[in-house]
Amino acid sequence: MDQARKYLAEFLGTFIMVFFAVTANSSGPIAGALVGLGQVAAVNGLGVTLAIYTTADISGAHLNPAVTLVFAVWHSFPWSNVAGYFVAQFAGAICAAGLNYGLYSSTIARFEAMSGIVRGAAGIGKECIDLWTVLSKSRCFPIPVESSPEHIASLQSFVSPGLAFLTEMVGTAILLFVILSLIDKKNTSISPHIVPVLIGCTVTSLISVLAPITQAGFNPVRDFAPRLVALAVGWGQIAIPGPRNGFWVYILGPIVGAQLGAALHYVLYKATSVSLRYPP
Repeated sequence: MDQARKYLAEFLGTFIMVFFAVTANSSGPIAGALVGLGQVAAVNGLGVTLAIYTTADISGAHLNPAVTLVFAVWHSFPWSNVAGYFVAQFAGAICAAGLNYGLYSSTIARFEAMSGIVRGAAGIGKECIDLWTVLSKSRCFPIPVESSPEHIASLQSFVSPGLAFLTEMVGTAILLFVILSLIDKKNTSISPHIVPVLIGCTVTSLISVLAPITQAGFNPVRDFAPRLVALAVGWGQIAIPGPRNGFWVYILGPIVGAQLGAALHYVLYKATSVSLRYPP
């Protein structure tokens, strides 16, 4: 029963986090409620903060397969629980994306009609804008905000899949280093009560500075689960494998980056034994 509660917490926490993330994009650039990257990033960070506050004491608030792998590799999280956490996180993300589509499907359709977008139609630059209208705002590089298809096509020569992978890797490495440093009991400068706020602020800051390159995923299920919903409702190959077959960037980049961030934390704190504030 206790293990089931942990899986439920991961499901609900990931649902809250992804729901805030995807609806911030839908209510912002598409519906015109939020203005600019800063406001969207702030809502994303708030969603992360609330998700951690509500689930950390039960499941450790991983909310991300890359984070779960870090705890399994570096911090003695039971490998027997990894698959259950993965399933719960994926289920939470896909339910959040599905609910977002249910709420915003008519708004998205209106945006497509006004922008002359044919859902799922391929075309250099145009397909990136099409993907950006997806219920999930599945990641695409470069970011298509306020960009014409011609502008995106030009930017694509500068933002390669390799650069996108590096961006996702670096962003996730910084995020995991900060998270592990904040929750390490050896770090006595931090009050445990404000840790979720600081993690949320870190997410907001990273999105603000890296989203112009890749839209800042940092979480495999945050990108891939909504892509599956998008695939099911008509986006086809624009959802998977995505423009320039780039969906893998948002899976491998965060996984590799998370391990690098954990290694940096290990070196700094010489963590020969685990001593974290939020045990899984």
